[in-house]
Amino acid sequence: MMLKKCLLGSAMLALLVFSGQVFCQSNSSIGGSVTDATGGVLPGAGITVQNLATGITQKVVTNSAGIYAVPGLPVGSYKVTAEMAGFQSQAKTDVRLEAFAQLKLNFELSVASRQDVVEISVS
Repeated sequence: MMLKKCLLGSAMLALLVFSGQVFCQSNSSIGGSVTDATGGVLPGAGITVQNLATGITQKVVTNSAGIYAVPGLPVGSYKVTAEMAGFQSQAKTDVRLEAFAQLKLNFELSVASRQDVVEISVS
């Protein structure tokens, strides 16, 4: 009987320790703003956050003030990419996220270079 209580107590302790670690690892976030070169906000810009260890990605879109937030991320290294039509995408690699971190990552996107292609057809 004493052995069963000891095993049950050990199992409960292990469960509490493990669940605490999982909570700590998923209580971090990455957020910030996306602007153009003049400082103007870019609502609707796409943000992709990729965990480099697992390959799992999360995608969000900036709000009307050009702000984004990706909560509930586990500890690890990430690649964060911002993109919007008409602008050059920008990526920040090896972004290290620690437990309980609220990392602020701002992006400033440049206007994409325009290349005109002229086709001339000779009949």
